[in-house]
Amino acid sequence: MAVFDGYVPTDRDERGDLLESLDCDEILDECDDEFYEYQDSLEELNIAYIKNHSEFFEL
Repeated sequence: MAVFDGYVPTDRDERGDLLESLDCDEILDECDDEFYEYQDSLEELNIAYIKNHSEFFEL
């Protein structure tokens, strides 16, 4: 959200145009780095979320 200054267009093409117009490579690289350094198992977290919200998923 910080990259978009709080506004994220709902239209995919608009988001692409906005990303191209911003100098956000450094910010996005930092986000990538933080994501890949994340220690918890995302698979386990996803499974737990689905189990806890099963009414929203077809199991």
